[in-house]
Amino acid sequence: MFARVCSKALKSQRPLLCRFKSAQCITKFEEIPGPEGYELQIEMAQSDPLTAFDKAYREYDSQVIKFLGPISQTEEVILFDANDIRMVYAKEGKFPHGASSFNNANQEFFEKKRKESGTKYTGAMSKSGTAWREARNVLGPGLMTDAAHAYLDLINTAAIQSVDMVEAYSEQLGTWTKRSAYDMFTSIALGDNPESTDPNSSHELASLVECGDNALSLSVMLSMWPPEMHTPNAYENMVEQYETIFSVTRSYLEKKQNADGFIDLPNCWFKDLREVQGLPMEEIILLMPQFLAAGIGTTEGVIDWNILNLVNNVEKQDILYEELKSELDGSPFRKSANLPYLKACIRESHRLTPPGNAMTMRTQHQDFVTESGFEIPAGTVMWMAPYQVNRDPRYVQNSDKYEPERFLSAAVNVRKKDTTCPYSKQLDHGISKHPFSMGARGCLGRRAAELEIQALMVQLFSRYRVTANPPNQSFKRKQMTLSIPDPMPKVKLTKR
Repeated sequence: MFARVCSKALKSQRPLLCRFKSAQCITKFEEIPGPEGYELQIEMAQSDPLTAFDKAYREYDSQVIKFLGPISQTEEVILFDANDIRMVYAKEGKFPHGASSFNNANQEFFEKKRKESGTKYTGAMSKSGTAWREARNVLGPGLMTDAAHAYLDLINTAAIQSVDMVEAYSEQLGTWTKRSAYDMFTSIALGDNPESTDPNSSHELASLVECGDNALSLSVMLSMWPPEMHTPNAYENMVEQYETIFSVTRSYLEKKQNADGFIDLPNCWFKDLREVQGLPMEEIILLMPQFLAAGIGTTEGVIDWNILNLVNNVEKQDILYEELKSELDGSPFRKSANLPYLKACIRESHRLTPPGNAMTMRTQHQDFVTESGFEIPAGTVMWMAPYQVNRDPRYVQNSDKYEPERFLSAAVNVRKKDTTCPYSKQLDHGISKHPFSMGARGCLGRRAAELEIQALMVQLFSRYRVTANPPNQSFKRKQMTLSIPDPMPKVKLTKR
C-alpha cells in the first residue's frame, strides 16, 4: 500500500517532493509560499494551533512555509520535513535559542525574582547563552539521563495511588490526569506524594495542582500565541499563580530543613540538588514554580491523548491488556519489562493526536539552506512541525486511524525495505518520535515524563477496561501548556 500511495504522489508535480530532485533545486526565502499578513495567526486563534498548521500544510503543499509569526511579529517559517528539522538541531551550536527562551513573560517575571533574591539559577532555563548552559548542567543530570530511573519507585507509588482513586473521576477524567501528573512529578521532586487525586487529601501541597499548569499556560499564551488568544489580566494572573507556588513551597521546605540546612526528605530530585549539587535552599524554593509548571501541563497533555485514543479503540486496549498481563502480571511498570505494544500505543497516539502544533522553535545564528533546499536567513524563528507529514494520507496508510501495529517491529522493518517513498520512513525518524522535543534544549524532564506516562498507563489499563459512556462523545482541542482534548470523555471503568 505504501508503494501505491507513494508512487502516485511521486508522479505529481508537488513541490513537497523537491528534496528528491537534484541539489540545485533551491528556493529563495522571498519565494517560500505562505499566507499573507496575520491570516495564520488568526487561524491559530479561531481554531487551534495544530488545526491551523494542518490547514496551511494542505493549502501550500510545501516542506517549508512562511508566515507573519506571533513570536517575532516578523516573517517566521514552519519546517514540516523531519530531515530539515534534524539539520537545524545539528547546526544549533552550544547555545541555541529554543521555545523556553522565547517565553518573554516567564523571563520578565523570573528575572525580577532573581534580582530580588540574589540567586543564580532562577529563570535561567528561560534564557540563552552561558547562564542557560550552566543551569542545565547543574539541573539536568537527575532527570535527563537514565539516572531518572532512580525515581521509578516514587513514580510507581504515585501512579498506583492515582489509579486507586480513578473511579471517583469517571465523569472528570481530565481532572484526574492533571492531578495524576502533578502527584507523580511532585513525588520525583520532593519524594512526597500529595495525593491530590484523593478528594479528601489534606496534604498542604495538594492545593498547588492547578497553579503550575495555569501559570505556564498563561506564560505560553502571552509569549507565543496571537494577541487574540490572550485572556484579560493574563500576566497578573500568571504572577499570582507563581507567587502562590513560592509561598506554599517555602512553607513546606522550611519545615523539612534540618539543623544542618539539609532537606529531611527521601531520596528525590530536590534532595539531590541540595546535597549533591550544593544548591542553597532559596535557590531550590525559587526553582520549584518553574519545574512544577513545566512538569504538569506537558505530561498531562500526552497522557490525555493516550487515554482518549485507547478509550475510543477498545479492541486495541484489550491487546494492550493482554501484553501487560503476560509481562507484568499485576506488578508495577519496570524498566526491564518487554512492552512493545505499550510503546507502540504511545508512539501512535503521538502521531495521530500530537499535543502541540510543533515540537519546539529554533533560530540559527547564520544563514543556511535546509536539506530540502529552502534558504533561511539568520535569526528567523523556525517552528519544527513534523506532525503533518505523519498524518498525510498520501504517505501513510490509514493515516486517520489509530493503529499501534504500524510501530511494531514487523511494520517498521517493512518500511525500512521500501525504497519507493522516502516519506513513509519519516514515521520512524527520530525527530518524529518524541513529544518532549530533542536537541540541546529538549525538555529537561523528558526521561522522567516518559516513565510517568508508562507507569500510569500500566496501572490504569492493567486494572480497568475503560470505555466511553455514552459512546461517540465529541471533543475539541483546547490550548493549554500543550493542547488537551476538551472535554475528556465520560467513561465506564470495569475492573479486570
